[in-house]
Amino acid sequence: MELLRLTGILLLAAALSLAAKPEFWESVRGGMRQTGREQQSVGKDAEPDDREQQSDGKDAEPDGREGLTVHFLDVEKCNCVLVSSANGHHMLIDAGSNDDAHTEKIVTYLKAQGVQTLDYLLITHPHKDHIRAVPQIINYFTVEEVLMGNFETETVGTKTYERVMDALAAKDLLITRPLPGETYGLGSASFMILANDDSVETASEELNDCSIGLLLTDGFHRFLFYGDGEEKMENALLESGYELNSDVMMIAHHGSKSSTGKEILQAVSPRIAVISCGIDGDGEKQEPSEKVLNRLKEAGVETYRMDQNGTVVIASRKDGLAVSTEKQ
Repeated sequence: MELLRLTGILLLAAALSLAAKPEFWESVRGGMRQTGREQQSVGKDAEPDDREQQSDGKDAEPDGREGLTVHFLDVEKCNCVLVSSANGHHMLIDAGSNDDAHTEKIVTYLKAQGVQTLDYLLITHPHKDHIRAVPQIINYFTVEEVLMGNFETETVGTKTYERVMDALAAKDLLITRPLPGETYGLGSASFMILANDDSVETASEELNDCSIGLLLTDGFHRFLFYGDGEEKMENALLESGYELNSDVMMIAHHGSKSSTGKEILQAVSPRIAVISCGIDGDGEKQEPSEKVLNRLKEAGVETYRMDQNGTVVIASRKDGLAVSTEKQ
């Protein structure tokens, strides 16, 4: 017993002696700082491993910050959508423009939103009403990565596409061909690629069906886009096995009757629909199909259209969706 008491006294004395040394507490504090860094890294933007875990199409978990703001720009019968995350990340889905005036409108709008860098420029497909403003966009703004299908110039067959590809080559930008199932981080949000059929066969038959389909989420709400996809693409989406249900749906092909069939509308079951429509590049008025408008009405979908509402801005927040419009 005496031996045990003596051993305890010696150990206590050693501990007190060690604790009196400054370097002991410095090492403890250093260990605590290191642990803090590791814990904080969990809350940063998703790393590739995190993205793979989200690739089943489920909503990304919100990190406490508010969600996305999605700007559907009024460029008439063209497509151009700015997506901004709450923590200052941006992507542009298409850069369609009828003329230089519309292109300048896009550039001015992005600048007004404080955009300097685009994490992604995603081109759904190579028709001019989706790509015409690309050269100006990559000149005015830093673009980290371009996501698009791989098409032969001869297959597309337009001078606009040639100019776009020349401009991308001159900037030596990173161009990625996204694959279905891949998920990309956008600040505190993410988007998953649902479809990208850029095969020669499909491109030769109908370029619209080569559109990239993607599902965008901030953990609060889901936004669906698939360019100008028609019946073939909609069937592919329905058969893909991905969960298509979304809060907001950008209506494909400017509201044309060749898209937005009953089956895809039922699968998506959107609360809000946005249609890019108006004057086309030939100066002709292009209105949505009455069949499509009736389907949306019967389904109880709140519908906004560029020719009537102008630019449509949808803010996704934890407590719901807020919609604002501006017609110039």
